[in-house]
Amino acid sequence: MRFKGIDPRTIAREEEEYAQADLIIVPSEFARQAFIHEGVPAVKLRKVPYGVDLERFEKVGGPLDNHFDVLFVGAVSFQGSAGSA
Repeated sequence: MRFKGIDPRTIAREEEEYAQADLIIVPSEFARQAFIHEGVPAVKLRKVPYGVDLERFEKVGGPLDNHFDVLFVGAVSFQGSAGSA
């Protein structure tokens, strides 16, 4: 399945949301710089990195011997290189 691109209406809606936003949270300096490069004022951007501050939290228990949980955080989507069929 070939990627047909993002619908221009989706892009326009997102750009309008960014313009109206008082604050935009980004997860990295790379993302922050990308927004700035696209014209979003730096004053609107706050970097909140993924992860946890281990100094603030401590382990309160361990896993049960007879129990196994799996947590998936992500997305399932079609992906491929520009040159793939």
